[in-house]
Amino acid sequence: MKRLIPAVFVACFAIGAFAADSQWTYNSAAGTISDGDWTFAATVSGTDLTVGAVSADPGAGATLDFSKAVTDGSATYTIVTLNPNFAAYANKTNLTALVLPATGLITISTDAFNGCSNLTSISSFLPDSVETIGERAFKSVPAQQDLSLKGVVTVNKSAFYGCGALSVTFGPGLKLLCGGWESG
Repeated sequence: MKRLIPAVFVACFAIGAFAADSQWTYNSAAGTISDGDWTFAATVSGTDLTVGAVSADPGAGATLDFSKAVTDGSATYTIVTLNPNFAAYANKTNLTALVLPATGLITISTDAFNGCSNLTSISSFLPDSVETIGERAFKSVPAQQDLSLKGVVTVNKSAFYGCGALSVTFGPGLKLLCGGWESG
């Protein structure tokens, strides 16, 4: 029995060591955020955080959860922009689920999730705080979602081309709606 207890303890410790954190940690020296599974480049302006290129991801069947708190131990940050000017998450065929923050997110940039062909679940899609959706942001994403774009001001060309959208509802603030909504 003495041998079983240490083996069980080691097994439990090993499982806990690889589990993702319940929040994102911002490392200002490295300019990154990490949750234990994913690591992204990040820049901060005040308490606003822009998430950029991915440098580590957990592999097949992955969930990307941007709804978790981002902190450096003394301050909490709000994710306001995903993927500025480059395709940080695009073509991540291992990405199956995405959780967006319920508030604060303003911009989903060009090609953000373009080609994420296994992305079948998107929670809080899209938060009312989102104002701008870049070109091809969700192109070829198969997630079957009803889109409520209440806060969106700009939807750029082919933002949802080939996407699994079931219906789309726009809010009164929409100023620019570009073409390319066909399903291919």
